[in-house]
Amino acid sequence: MKMGSKIKMIREMRDFTQSYMAMKLDMSQSNYSKIEHNESKIDIERLEQIAVILEVDIHFIMDFEPDKFLPPLIKKK
Repeated sequence: MKMGSKIKMIREMRDFTQSYMAMKLDMSQSNYSKIEHNESKIDIERLEQIAVILEVDIHFIMDFEPDKFLPPLIKKK
C-alpha cells in the first residue's frame, strides 16, 4: 500500500477532513489531496508533521496495513 493511501485511511479513522489537514500543514487542500492520491512525493519531515497531526507515531503510518487493524469482511454463503 502506498504512503498516501495509508495516510488517507488513518485520517478517515480519526474523522479529520482534508481541509483540516491542509490547514494544519499550512498548504492548500488541493496540494494535500495530491499527497493522499500519491501524486506528490512526501519527505520524512512532512510525514513527521502528518504523524503529529494524526496523533500517531511515524512508524505507525509507515507500517500501517489495514488488515492488521480492521476486521476482515465476512463473506455470506
